[in-house]
Amino acid sequence: MSAESRAAAAYVSIWVYRVRPEALVEFVRHYSSGGAWARLFGQAAGYRQTRLLADPSDRGRYVTIDEWDSAAAYCEFRARWQPRSRTAVAWFPSTSTSKVAPGSTLKTWPSR
Repeated sequence: MSAESRAAAAYVSIWVYRVRPEALVEFVRHYSSGGAWARLFGQAAGYRQTRLLADPSDRGRYVTIDEWDSAAAYCEFRARWQPRSRTAVAWFPSTSTSKVAPGSTLKTWPSR
């Protein structure tokens, strides 16, 4: 697959979190590009990367962007790894006040 067609076929999952200050260290440990989720995703075919972004205008608001080769690769991960995913987030309620999935299917465009 060429770089352009690979980029065009990409799928991202975007999550927005509200994190309490006392939970930030643990949150970053799990959700950063080298965190627990990225390591779990890394065991699946088609996973590309995870990015953790902090909103500079809204303290405590964080966004993760998980990038996959395709929606099919992401769905395969979810089907295969669902039990481990539930275990991985068992700690979540104690570290964040909310999580929202504003949109999961976004097409990335090749850069020029």
